[in-house]
Amino acid sequence: MHPWIRPARVVLATSALALAGTLTAAQSPLGALAAAGGGAGAMPSPAAAHPSPSVSPAPSVSPAPSLSPSASLSPSASASPSPAPTRNAARAARSAPRRVVPRWVLPMRGSLSSGFGVRWGVLHAGIDLANGSGGGSPVFAASAGTVTAARCTSPDCSHRGSLAMPGYGNMIDIAHAGGVTTRYGHLERMVVRPGQHVVAGSLIGFEGATGNVTGAHLHFEVHVGGSAINPLPFLRAHGLSPH
Repeated sequence: MHPWIRPARVVLATSALALAGTLTAAQSPLGALAAAGGGAGAMPSPAAAHPSPSVSPAPSVSPAPSLSPSASLSPSASASPSPAPTRNAARAARSAPRRVVPRWVLPMRGSLSSGFGVRWGVLHAGIDLANGSGGGSPVFAASAGTVTAARCTSPDCSHRGSLAMPGYGNMIDIAHAGGVTTRYGHLERMVVRPGQHVVAGSLIGFEGATGNVTGAHLHFEVHVGGSAINPLPFLRAHGLSPH
């Protein structure tokens, strides 16, 4: 038998396979397209014959709703650090009214009991202030300055003096600006020491009756350029006048 003559059984089987392929291609849309483009005898690709199920896109996630301006934290709602105590103290100190220190004050509350001038043939180089308390009234620095002397100037300052006792008794000198010095005599007690800085109104001692006295009082002097002057005009020039 010649090679090109095939048995009828083989021809029939081949025809049946071709017919089955044609039907399969016609049933599939992709196969129909392939058959239209490549003829009835074209075999569809495995992908065309068995299309994979389409995957639907994942549902999109909507963005989280943004906070409206009213819902956002306001500056007042945010926790602000409380100021430090030292800052509060400094603010209170600045807001507190400041005490104005005068330039000059009267050295003691009292009335003028003796003036400046010659008395009993001797210069009384200051004024005497008394208030009838019998001693112990506070004595103040008349102005800011430095204590240059604080000592007993009589033979004895431990008890009451007399006209027979010489000296100022317990005495304090204070040097001020402009070459001015003030003197405070006959003190019962002194509470400052030489070299100490004082301001107008600082407590420096207490009224007494030490040294050459007839009773308790404050002897007050003002020296300018080393010479004693009448304290009354000087005090009045600074708006002060003892009664």
